[in-house]
Order: sequence, then C-alpha cells, then structure tokens
Amino acid sequence: MAGVTNLERYGEAVEELSKAIELRPSYAEAYNEMGYALHQLARYGEAIQKYQIAIKQKANYASAHYNLGMAYLAINDRNGALEQYRILERIDTGRATKLFN
Repeated sequence: MAGVTNLERYGEAVEELSKAIELRPSYAEAYNEMGYALHQLARYGEAIQKYQIAIKQKANYASAHYNLGMAYLAINDRNGALEQYRILERIDTGRATKLFN
C-alpha cells in the first residue's frame, strides 16, 4: 500500500470499526479504538462520544479514560481532563501520571 497516509489508514480504521460495532454493539474496545482513530483525524467531538460509550459499557476501562482525558486536552477542556485524571488515579496510577504529564 505505497502512498497510503496515516490519515487514510485511520479513516479506514473508522470504517472497519463501525462494521465491528454493528455486529457487536457492546464491544467497548472497538468504541475505544474508533475514538482513537477519530482523535488522530482531529474529529475530537466524535472521539469523545466513542470514548464515553466505551466507558459506559466498561466503567473501569483505563485506556478509554486516558484517551478521553487526552481528547479533552486537545480541545482545551481542562476540567474534563482533570475528571479523567481523578478516575485514573483510582484505577491506573501509571496512566494517571502519563495524562498529567
């Protein structure tokens, strides 16, 4: 696939993850990964929604909380990021520290 950019690959990932979610709507990991791909495409609002769905399905999903915190930072929502940091302090201190830094 010479000439394919990372952005094109993230776009393809969104399409494939949409298919996975259609087949299994309770697939928290797919929502988290889709959020990450959307984040890389600078589609922050959509990314935040996907991370929130992943967390709703799996409350202590540290990766989704971290990614959500990073998305909040990308849109300068410090309060949202701080909320995710506080949650991560309880469930994954390593990711909490990484988010804070």
